[in-house]
This record gives sequence, C-alpha cells and structure tokens, in this order.
Amino acid sequence: MERVEIVRNDLTVGKPVSWDVYDRSDRLLLKKGMTVHSLRQIMQLLDMGACHLIEVDPETVFDQEMLDVLSPFDRIATLALNLENVLTLISTEHTNGHNIQQQVLDLCDELIELCETDIDALIGAIHVDEQYRYTVIHPLHTAVLCYIVAQKTKLNIDKTVCLMAAGLTCNVGMFDLQEILHGQAGQLNEEQKRQILDHPKKSALLLKKAGVMNKLWLEVVLQHHEQIDGSGYPRRLQGKYFLKESRILGMADKYHAMISSRHYRKGLTPTQALKQLFKVRGKQIDETVALMFIKEVGIYPPGSFVRLKNGETALVTRRGEDSMKPEVKSLLSANGKMYEQPKLRNTSKSAYDIAGLCLPLSSFNRDLKLLWDYVDPSLLS
Repeated sequence: MERVEIVRNDLTVGKPVSWDVYDRSDRLLLKKGMTVHSLRQIMQLLDMGACHLIEVDPETVFDQEMLDVLSPFDRIATLALNLENVLTLISTEHTNGHNIQQQVLDLCDELIELCETDIDALIGAIHVDEQYRYTVIHPLHTAVLCYIVAQKTKLNIDKTVCLMAAGLTCNVGMFDLQEILHGQAGQLNEEQKRQILDHPKKSALLLKKAGVMNKLWLEVVLQHHEQIDGSGYPRRLQGKYFLKESRILGMADKYHAMISSRHYRKGLTPTQALKQLFKVRGKQIDETVALMFIKEVGIYPPGSFVRLKNGETALVTRRGEDSMKPEVKSLLSANGKMYEQPKLRNTSKSAYDIAGLCLPLSSFNRDLKLLWDYVDPSLLS
C-alpha cells in the first residue's frame, strides 16, 4: 500500500470523500463516503497530514511518480495552497515573523519554472480547470498570462518577476470581498463600489506594511486598473503615463475575469474573450499588448473546444507550429458518445481537420493529467 497525500482541491465542502482518509500516523479520520462539512474541517484534515492509501504495482511506480513530479497540475495545487496562506496573512495584517516579499518571489520563481516546462498545459488549465477558489486561482492564472506577454515583449527577468508578483497580489486589498462578488448576481452596493475603487491603493498599502519594498511591484499593483483612454482608477492615468507592466497586468486581469465562470453565469469561451479584447484595444487596454497576446495564444488556444471534420468534438491541448493545426484530443464521437479515454487526433490530416469552434461540453472527464499526458499509459489499460 502507498500513502497518497490529500491536497486542498481534493476536498469539497458538502461532498463525500472518495476514499478512507487517514492522518500522518495512519489513524482513520473519515470513512469513504462521509461528507466534509466546512472549510475549517478541511484545513484541520490537511494539518493532520490527511492521506489515502492505494495499492501500487511496483513495476509502474517509477513512471507514474516521475509524471506526478513533472505534472504542472499537481504543482499548481501546491502553489494555490501556499498563495492562499500568503494572501490571508497580508489581508489580515498578520505578517510578523514572515518574509512576505521573499515568499511571493519564491512563488513567482516556481511559477516561471512551470511556465517554462509546459506552458500549453497551463494555458489549457486556465480555460477548463474550475476546481479552485476564484480568489486564489485568479491571481495564479493572471500571473501565467502576464508571463506569456512578458516573454513575447522580451521583458527582462527582474521586471517579469515584479510583474508576476504584482499579478499574484494586486487584489489582496479586497481579498474577502472578491469571493463574495464571485457569487453575487445582484448589483453592487455603494460600500462594495467604494472598496473596489479603493483596492489598488489598499493592496499597495497592505504590501508595504507586509514588508514589500520593491517600487516597481508596488507601482504596478497601484496602476493595474488604469486604462489607456484615462477612464480607469484610481488616478485616471492615460496610456502614455502608466507603466508597460501595468498595461500587461490590466489585460491579463481582464481576460481571466471574462473566461471565469461565476455561480450565476458561465465564463466566456477563449474565442469570445479574445474578441472582446480586440474590441477594447486602444481604449481600455493597450493595443500592442492585446494584439501580441491574441497572436501568441492563437486562434485555437489550449482549452478551446472544436468540432472536427469527421464530426467529433475535441479539446485543444497544445498549439502547433501552424496556428490552424493545433494538437487536439477527441472527447465525443460523431454520434454523440463520450469516449472512455481521449483520442489524440492529428489536425494536419484531412479527416481530422478543424471544422470550427464549438461550445464547451457540459460534462467531460476533467482529469487534466490524462488530457495532457501526465498519466502513465500502462495504468489506463
């Protein structure tokens, strides 16, 4: 038997657990099928070293362990938990004894390493992964989007790290409110409007109190809601008067907000969101930044759903050298039957030509490790 650590996104309030849950001393904490009742209970389980046990074929251990180590999805889960802890410390001003600046920079270093390892998998996860709290996954995904543009604009590494650090922390000034708004269908009240308009200043102030001294980082946080036409906030700066890094963050923040589902509405598809960016280029967002981002992620970004010439419905998993011929995995047959395992299709072959974009499937196997080949094929037989 092998112990498998349980991470934050393995447990959901109100849902039964899928296995017997043990602590780090192998004492039984929850029986399979029991329900987790609160976030506090989840945090207590994690603090106790929650794990479950599986039987492992010794011949397959090495390959799958190596794939798990390399998997960006396992590593994002850890980063999300660490970021949530850091943002909580900053927002509650309980940072004594913590080197917050270094902790955030360390998160940026890990995120850059992930981006350099498999950026297509991360772009795909940005579009289809819905298992995390918005207040935590939004900054992580926004930082990834910033990295994409930073690389394309040849931003140096120091400025890239500052930009990504700003992406991770720019909304800490409304950390609690952001989660409320994520599920709120009605109009904002006056106090909520005030908090939103104040959050760039409050975020920068909280970061300074937490020991962040980097001027570029703080200024990008302060400017991330300014707009090219001067209609942004808090200082209504026009394009030429605010930083390039702030323009990149503003674009990334807006794009991720558009594709993110709320409790009361579905997020836009990647194509719909890219069209919106194109419409507001030169007004709300920097035209050069917008066009560069649109070109870089492509017509069919990873995480897009497409219809193939043979009638199958597929998920784009990787960009190709030819933007019209990405790598895809077919999920649904031409007669509407869901495949047990995704089928890799070569879209450069006429039979698998992309016929066009389609709406996301309402239900499909969201095992991202399987979709992006981070599962040992021998375990699927």
